[in-house]
Amino acid sequence: MGKGMQVIASEREVVEAEVVEGGLSGLRKNDNTPATQGTSKLDVIDKHFSDVAGLVKDYLEIQNTKAKTEQMVAIMEEKRKMIFAEAEKEVSIINARTRQNTEPMDKVLNLLQELQTNKLLTSEQMKDCIIALFNKL
Repeated sequence: MGKGMQVIASEREVVEAEVVEGGLSGLRKNDNTPATQGTSKLDVIDKHFSDVAGLVKDYLEIQNTKAKTEQMVAIMEEKRKMIFAEAEKEVSIINARTRQNTEPMDKVLNLLQELQTNKLLTSEQMKDCIIALFNKL
């Protein structure tokens, strides 16, 4: 070791376990005591039961939250469909009203243009007809 450095032994207790088929095996403390001396599977289960129960509780809360979220998404999807259908209905009503107002005006405009093209109306007469038409609206 370098100058001024000192090694201090750790006071933490470390339990090592190896998971094998059929359960835990080879439990031992860091002091190299074999698993059969004072540590049984029941002792380990008892020691860590609250941790496992906490994990199960967290898992169940996550599953519950997931189910609620999926339910909210389904409700939001239904609302989106209803809003979309309502918007389509409103658009069709507005388009019908627009056609109702513009179709007669388009017919009059086409008639006036045809009359002017055939030289039956002068531009001054066409202007007077358009002004009179707008004054009546």
